[in-house]
Amino acid sequence: MRIDIVDVVADENGVEPMASFAMTDLAQRGRTYVMNLETDTWQSLIGRVQNRSNGPGSIDILQVHSHGTPGTMFAGRLNENNATALEGVFSALAPYFAPGGQVYLKGCTTGQRPGLLQPLARAFNVPVTAGVQVQWVAGGLTDVYIGRTVTATPDGMMHIDRDGIPRQATP
Repeated sequence: MRIDIVDVVADENGVEPMASFAMTDLAQRGRTYVMNLETDTWQSLIGRVQNRSNGPGSIDILQVHSHGTPGTMFAGRLNENNATALEGVFSALAPYFAPGGQVYLKGCTTGQRPGLLQPLARAFNVPVTAGVQVQWVAGGLTDVYIGRTVTATPDGMMHIDRDGIPRQATP
């Protein structure tokens, strides 16, 4: 069974080489989208993903690779203060997720303030996970989290992973 992974990589207009490092690791997949932080919007990016998808129910994993800070992904200037306002934009992609689909936010420390995760989980209608520590992109580490993670589910639950054991937690 083939798992359909869609990767979104932030390009900071050459300021940071994140996009080129990640693209080296992800080039084999063929479903990688570069998001220019100065000109692209989430709405335009989601439209591109929809247009190139295999149709509704086809995305198993959506990974967003970007610099981050607690509660923030630099990609699309997404943060816990504007995530709720963007739910309508993100919900357009919800039908494209396969049963059991997931979203992984791969930005450093993004999960330390999980207020960003719950609006995204509601909008995408799949669990959204973020790491709480510094994350690495490239060098074979593009598809793994470093350290503990936090996951929000569409039903409003928050889960924290400690030592590889998922446990229920409060936000």
